[in-house]
Amino acid sequence: MTKLSFFIRFTLIYTLTMAGLGIVFGLLELENAGATNFILLFGVSYWFFHAYGKNNNLAVATKEKWPLIGIGLVGSLITTVLLGIPTAMSMAIELEYFLFALLITQPLNLLVFVVAYKGAIKTLTQQITHVKVPEVSVNK
Repeated sequence: MTKLSFFIRFTLIYTLTMAGLGIVFGLLELENAGATNFILLFGVSYWFFHAYGKNNNLAVATKEKWPLIGIGLVGSLITTVLLGIPTAMSMAIELEYFLFALLITQPLNLLVFVVAYKGAIKTLTQQITHVKVPEVSVNK
């Protein structure tokens, strides 16, 4: 998996899942689908960090920690803008308040990405260290 495919897949999955949750919450007449944002963001980012480390190499994934987290932040920002602006407009929220909310949520998203990355790499490391290598008997 390349960084570009990581970005495209992450952004699409995260955007479509958030949009789907918004539709489900709307049909069920529940308020504030955005409340599930951090839980969903953690799950999707953990899944993609784990997949990136598994598909490439754990050593490669650990060297690319900050670029991957940055790519995730850009994908999260795109999702927030794509889904947030129409929502804000339908609720008559001014653009300044929306931008202020972005300034608050992006550092929180950064923390979510750091925790998800550390968890995914730790899980991969444990999986690698617990793999038993078959012993080869040498006949003399």
